[in-house]
Amino acid sequence: MSTATVDTAPLQRQKRNRIYLQIVCVAISLFMLAPIYLISLAASPRGNP
Repeated sequence: MSTATVDTAPLQRQKRNRIYLQIVCVAISLFMLAPIYLISLAASPRGNP
């Protein structure tokens, strides 16, 4: 009697792809946050005489 083996490669690939997607989303969020921060620094009254 043989036991059936389950191929977990598709699940591992899906998990890896989800991790990559999360990393990309965080990177894009940080990339969008940097200009907003720089603009707010430039618009602050402390820097202007």
